[in-house]
Parts: sequence; C-alpha cells; structure tokens
Amino acid sequence: MRYNLYLDTAIRDNKIVKLLEGFEVVDEIISSDDEFVSIKKILTRNNITVEDVSKIDVNKGPGSFTGLKVGVTIANTFNYIRGNVKTWNGLILPEYGKEPNVSKPGKESQKLEVKSQN
Repeated sequence: MRYNLYLDTAIRDNKIVKLLEGFEVVDEIISSDDEFVSIKKILTRNNITVEDVSKIDVNKGPGSFTGLKVGVTIANTFNYIRGNVKTWNGLILPEYGKEPNVSKPGKESQKLEVKSQN
C-alpha cells in the first residue's frame, strides 16, 4: 500500500479526488460525479486497486454541510477499516464554518404529518 487518496467534497457539485504517491499528485479528477464513481475511475485508470491505498485524507471544511459530511464519512470509514483510526480522537471531524442551513419541511412533508396523525 503505497498510495493515498485525497477527497475535497466542500463544494457539492465540484468534487476533487486526488491520487497521491507520497506527496506527489499522480492523478486528479474534478467532477460532479458521486465520490465512489470518481474513486473507482481514478483507481482504474492508474491500474491500482483499493488494496493499494493506505489511507484517505479529506478537506475538513469549511464548505457544503452535506458535502463535508459525505467526504469525512468516506475517509473515516476507509481509515477505520485500514486500522488507521484506533480511538475516537483519531476520527476526522468536519469544520463547517457556520451553522447548517436546514430548511423547514415543505408542503409534502406537512401533508404526510397530517395523514399520520389521523
């Protein structure tokens, strides 16, 4: 395992996946594709497998609430499986930069709530 991946999911529709060997960027994909699609593409076109990847680093933020959650979750899960995370302190935590902008439920959600109360 001599490669690392770097994910930048801070901008929701402009995700970056980099393949690194040491500190050198071997390849890079900038896309609106799903993160897993981009990871598979970058590994395939460089003739390596996921077993060749030691860890995933990630941009912790600030940025898109959902984008950061997804990127950090992918990195933490992969790194845990690889044995790089041994304690809670080893987890990467997102740094949103502000409170999340959570919308109130729309009319469809309100209709469902009314129906379930009857």
